[in-house]
Amino acid sequence: MSWPIKMRRRKTILVVAFMIPVLAVSVYGWYRYKFPYGYSHCCTAVLATSLYAYALEHDGDFPFSDGGEAESLALLIPENVPVEIMCGKTVDPDEAKAYYNRHGSLTSDYCGWRYRRGLTTADDARIALLWDKEPLGHNGQRTWKRSREVVFVGGRRLSVPHSEWDGFLQEQEALLADRDKEGNQQDVE
Repeated sequence: MSWPIKMRRRKTILVVAFMIPVLAVSVYGWYRYKFPYGYSHCCTAVLATSLYAYALEHDGDFPFSDGGEAESLALLIPENVPVEIMCGKTVDPDEAKAYYNRHGSLTSDYCGWRYRRGLTTADDARIALLWDKEPLGHNGQRTWKRSREVVFVGGRRLSVPHSEWDGFLQEQEALLADRDKEGNQQDVE
């Protein structure tokens, strides 16, 4: 009589032993899908605040370097902005920190942000100053709208869905063209 009870226990143990690894692989798979580059809190709010602090100390000019957008952003690092913020949500912070410590700057390979150089606090507040290279949420997660976080010259932060991204870029190009036209008119006058 005790034989059927032992068989049920064995079956239960086998089922549980099989389900634990399946569950672990499923959770790991979900995590890798949800956070393709890992969990990150490279906060656009911190970066936006740092950009404005820099501009206040430099006559309204946001960081600019002839070396490119990543090198321009790297100018914030000596101002107490951690490399972990500069690397964005797509770059391993340890790799970015090691590169910065060796070279004293960053390249686009170690910076997860797109940054528009040459802007000032006097520019049109609707011009995008900075955005994620990849469409990821605030903590590096995939979002169902595949949005990108954007920081504007005026200080506003916005999440732009992928479905609106091409239109957003076209609008930005028009704003920059207007900026250039106004700048050229001022030079002529």
